[in-house]
Amino acid sequence: MLLVFVGIIVISIAILEYLSQKKVLHCELSRKLLHIIAISSAGFSIFYISDSSEIVKIGLGAVIILALAIKMEVINNIENQNRKSWGIVYVAISYFVLGILWKGENIWIIFPSLLILAFADSFAAIGGYFFAKEYLNIGNDKKSYLGSAIFFCVTFLMLIIFSQIKFESFSKWNFYFEFDYYFIFSAFFIAFILTLTEAISTGGFDNFTVPILASVLIYTFYDKKDFSLIINFAVAFILAFLVSWSSYKFKFLNRSGAVAAFLLAVIIFSLGGLKWTIPILVFFVFSSVLSKFRVNQNPEIETLFDKSGTRDRMQVFSNGGLAGILMLLFAIEKQNYIYLLYIAAIATVCADTWATETGTIKKQNTFNILNFKPIIQGQSGGISLVGTLGALLGSSIIALSGILWLNEDVVKYFFVISVIGLVGSLFDSFLGATFQVLYRCKICGKITERKNHCDIDTDYYKGINFMNNDAVNFLASVFGVGLMQILILITER
Repeated sequence: MLLVFVGIIVISIAILEYLSQKKVLHCELSRKLLHIIAISSAGFSIFYISDSSEIVKIGLGAVIILALAIKMEVINNIENQNRKSWGIVYVAISYFVLGILWKGENIWIIFPSLLILAFADSFAAIGGYFFAKEYLNIGNDKKSYLGSAIFFCVTFLMLIIFSQIKFESFSKWNFYFEFDYYFIFSAFFIAFILTLTEAISTGGFDNFTVPILASVLIYTFYDKKDFSLIINFAVAFILAFLVSWSSYKFKFLNRSGAVAAFLLAVIIFSLGGLKWTIPILVFFVFSSVLSKFRVNQNPEIETLFDKSGTRDRMQVFSNGGLAGILMLLFAIEKQNYIYLLYIAAIATVCADTWATETGTIKKQNTFNILNFKPIIQGQSGGISLVGTLGALLGSSIIALSGILWLNEDVVKYFFVISVIGLVGSLFDSFLGATFQVLYRCKICGKITERKNHCDIDTDYYKGINFMNNDAVNFLASVFGVGLMQILILITER
């Protein structure tokens, strides 16, 4: 039966590619029709699979095949609009990850998660492409208010329908009608969060983020009726709005950063409560204030950094994205050790942020972390005594913020988290000195993280092109989590 689904997708690709080449069908319509067929087929395939390991294998194979097809421009007319789009590859990756996340009786969650992406995203894209007049301007992609409204409405309607379906087995389900305010409110909250996720994702990455997040939220709300979840989400919406709106007004965040912070805050506030909220809130508030203070004290150094003190969505996700992922993982697994990983992630990014901000408040000696030779203050890979002490203070504050909810040895926990944060910040500096991309200004000759300096494009100086400051920050948080995971495994032996 799986061969039938594969055959349908292959034939669809061939037909739609041909119609697109012959200008019989608009390329946008061809692209979205392909997405509906391919993603729906992937969703329905789970009813003919009894073992999630098969989904993992199929997903991995699809990733390789589709990546090669895009690279070789086999489906160029459908998937390429002035640039290569990897959206369909992200679908295969999401299918692969869903197979890892959902096993046994929970495998059915893959079905609605993929169908929401198939129809809501496609209808939103078609409506926005042909009829939209006003756009959101919160990301690199051209997302419209009309498209987001369509996405929300389709998602909301589909969630209501799914709430009325009782899945009895992989190939059998019954439809019944039960009017329940719980499912109405649940559908509203899930649709709203997924709409924001789709709006802020760029480069086709929503094909990965939407189904993964949808699966966790559907599991959380639909696994059992719990009205406390509705209350938690309502309170989280209010708190997240206040935090993101005030941050935007005080220019801690720009528009895209405020939306990203709202999305991240809603997820963590609602699913984690105070235990998970306080550490990331402490990091965000204190780091934002410290950043603004540093800009006022030493504004000249700002031109060396990739971005200004007003953070955007990528900065929000690079610093808080891993924490959000761990929150979602905890919602599935409910394992206490995940909270320690969460604290380690936040301690690392806080230590790194504080190292930068305290180390550049005043002019002082800065040294390259690789050879300890003097370098220009603010250059990637630089460390200073004040900055290192600031990093230790930042990680220590995060350690304190989560200490009330731990059954661990308090002294041991505080020491471990503080050191992990400090080491993580040093690893960030190491990446900055070795792999982070840097540019040289043609006018003043300064080494900077910016592609434009002194109102002119800069020249490449060194590093890997895609390894910007956001990527370095995210990898540093992964490093901090990895250190904590290693310590947990060692102590369990």
